[in-house]
Amino acid sequence: MNNRQTIYTFYLPFLSIIMLSAFMHLYQLDKQSLHHDESMHVFYSWFIYKGDLTAFSNIHTPMMHGPFQFYFNSLLFHLFGDSNYTARLLPALFGILLSILPLLFRKDLGNLLTLVFAFTLTISPTLLYFSRFARNDIYVAVWSLVIICCYLRYNKSGEFKYLIVSSLVLAFFFITKESAYIFTAFLLVYLLVTIFSDFLKSFSTKDFKGLVIANKHNIEYFMFLLIVSLPIGGAGFILFQEQLNLILGSTEWPNVGLPNADSTTYAITITIMLSTISIIFIFLHRILIFLKLIDNQFKFISVKKLLCIIFIFFFVLLIFHTSFFTKFDGVKIAFWQSLGYWIAQHDVARGAQPWFYYIMLALVYEYSAFIIGSISGIYFLYKGNKNEKFIAYWAFISFLFYSYAGEKMPWLLVEVILPFYLVSFYGIRKWLNWLMNSSFSNFRYIYYSSIFLILILFISPINNTIRLVYTNPGWPNELLVYVQSSPHIAEIDKQISLISKETNKLNQLTIQIDSTDGFSWPWAWYFRNYDSVSYRDFGNNPFTNPNQAADIVLLSDRNKSKNHYFLNQHNSPVLYTHRWWNPEIYKEFSIPNIRFIPEITDNGCKLIDYFLHRGIDSSIGSIYANIYVRESLSSTINVSPLVNKTSSC
Repeated sequence: MNNRQTIYTFYLPFLSIIMLSAFMHLYQLDKQSLHHDESMHVFYSWFIYKGDLTAFSNIHTPMMHGPFQFYFNSLLFHLFGDSNYTARLLPALFGILLSILPLLFRKDLGNLLTLVFAFTLTISPTLLYFSRFARNDIYVAVWSLVIICCYLRYNKSGEFKYLIVSSLVLAFFFITKESAYIFTAFLLVYLLVTIFSDFLKSFSTKDFKGLVIANKHNIEYFMFLLIVSLPIGGAGFILFQEQLNLILGSTEWPNVGLPNADSTTYAITITIMLSTISIIFIFLHRILIFLKLIDNQFKFISVKKLLCIIFIFFFVLLIFHTSFFTKFDGVKIAFWQSLGYWIAQHDVARGAQPWFYYIMLALVYEYSAFIIGSISGIYFLYKGNKNEKFIAYWAFISFLFYSYAGEKMPWLLVEVILPFYLVSFYGIRKWLNWLMNSSFSNFRYIYYSSIFLILILFISPINNTIRLVYTNPGWPNELLVYVQSSPHIAEIDKQISLISKETNKLNQLTIQIDSTDGFSWPWAWYFRNYDSVSYRDFGNNPFTNPNQAADIVLLSDRNKSKNHYFLNQHNSPVLYTHRWWNPEIYKEFSIPNIRFIPEITDNGCKLIDYFLHRGIDSSIGSIYANIYVRESLSSTINVSPLVNKTSSC
């Protein structure tokens, strides 16, 4: 196919997909109320934007994950201003970038499957929803897919540029989210097992030098990963602290994941020991020559190149963790607490989700990738080439690890399902190649029918996508929506902004927020530009005088009885839903009661109704608050009724 044909058959369709992706990611980006977590991320990003780097440095902990999004959110605020729209602009841009990344696999997949791959990543319910959501998971998807490509390319060519890109992207991965440890551990274990299994298979036919040459690129990539990850992996010893009779990872806030005073010396010693092992690996080539296991003519990755990629990694890691070398407490986060905090969270098991959680989510939202990816992955484990086996292991091990981990959250489906997308398209390519080489008399019919069915299967979730992302964003009928701020939050924010303008008070409007039950969020973000905003626990510290009340008071419903009497200078309160959540009736399922499924689901009617229409017959979980507006402002607040789709069975 010549270049002119390629323009019309690949580049123009690909450009159309990217334009569609841009529209789908950027359209009505601010429609959904900001989630509790989103508001924290963008509020502290706003601190940096306002020039208060010290305040951000003092507040930031691994609980909010890495510093990447905070600095780059603030950069976008500088470029486009701080708004509810730009609060989600960074993940949206990464979502568009993710739609472009199938280009990296074009040589393996071919033009047609690259186009379909890009299109399916664009319309994926999970990937699109969480790329319009100010959390880290879509960044992780981009980093991991780039590193997977770099490893495959390096394993094939050994070109140093792939190590440079891997080092840079891995550093950004580590300053984004602690799942970088999981990803790196998978790569290290996979490479170690691959190298040793090849050594065992070929030990009788090759000498040591021959074995090293045959596995040269794998060994070099393994060395790179080990050298950069060992110094920051010492907190892994927290898993053995009971046996060691130490407290290497405290469970007390704010030092969660850090060693206590008696164990700090041991933690430092562990870090030094692991760093020493890294240094030994830097000079491994020279050590092997000294031991005469390889000769001096054998070309291995040089010390100079290793030092280059190590410098790139640790420079990026430390410049962000230390707030551009202004707060060196960030070093302990980078080298210990990032991993330590989330090891401690395993036993906390936030979300308390069942073992089948990701299977359920995948079958509701990502059934195409999950089913085709599972079938392809099983086939690759038995009959695939080394690259196919590698991505199959990535999919299955990621799925098993996240299913085992104590903390299970809907946004982690991004990291679970992405490998299945890649495996799916490698599997489809294998199937189509087999058809092309088959001797079927009607092979063209089977070939094009297969392509048509694949398109239908991957396009079929589009209804889920539209409903989840655009029609009712943030509604808890959806399993991907987790303890979400209700639409009332965005409505109230707009009306308060209008009141401030109509009364000419602007940012001088006074606002009091009940901090009970974490009600400070997401209001801290929405009211960031008002000068007189205060937070108070009105349950333990109620009003004692009407003059204590601000122009606008947002009061938890359970504290209403203690404070309502002193709000007699305000209009009648308007009840609103602050947060709401899915009833999670699936938690009642267990293997022993599987025989009751027909009865519980009305012979499957309720399952089908949920799958097609998101109808549920259990009440939505909600927590309520009241808003009081001072009478002298001559303004009122109104909120729309929230009516959930119920089951028709």
